[in-house]
Amino acid sequence: RWRSRVDRVLVVDCPPATQIARVVARSGLATDEVQRIIDAQAPRAQRLAAADIVVHNGDDVDLATLERTIAQLARSFGL
Repeated sequence: RWRSRVDRVLVVDCPPATQIARVVARSGLATDEVQRIIDAQAPRAQRLAAADIVVHNGDDVDLATLERTIAQLARSFGL
């Protein structure tokens, strides 16, 4: 139902271990708390399947590449 209300779905994705490490470092939450939060959300596979566009933001992506990707997407969205 929600799909008809949006033009495109963009998902920013990284490996689960990276996601957990980043949240722990940023928030100070314990790993098990972060995992519970993630478990309450839509599964990664479901998010990726729903995406029209996936921005990969793993540890293997350098900041310059990520910035170029975001700038290109912003232009394509007319921003």
